Amino acid sequence: MCLRLLQNQCYPLAFLTTQIKMEQEKNCAFQYAKMREGIFRDTKIVEDKSELTLDEAKQLWNEHFADAAKWIKDGNTVEMVIWINMATPQSYRDTLQYISTDAESDGVSIWVTEKSYFKKYADAMVSA
Repeated sequence: MCLRLLQNQCYPLAFLTTQIKMEQEKNCAFQYAKMREGIFRDTKIVEDKSELTLDEAKQLWNEHFADAAKWIKDGNTVEMVIWINMATPQSYRDTLQYISTDAESDGVSIWVTEKSYFKKYADAMVSA
């Protein structure tokens, strides 16, 4: 038995059931924290939810993205992450997206700040 879907292609019912089940697994989490720079860092946990589907986690990411971009642009830092493939609600390991404290923003987009190190040369011999 098969179902005809997009472009009249036939998909086995078992395949579709497996796909739907995988998409609905609640094995993801979303965390978002805002920090101010300085001695006390003033950390505020904005959102911390586990046992989410991937779609739910992505929705939370999108809901908080503009706020995170503005917060970073204003000179502060954030930690925002989508955790995936969690065996238990506490098994944080794999991430789909992760904005860390080394991010920059123009108020709309967010990007990673990467360090690029300069070479140190050996002492040059000076000839007279």
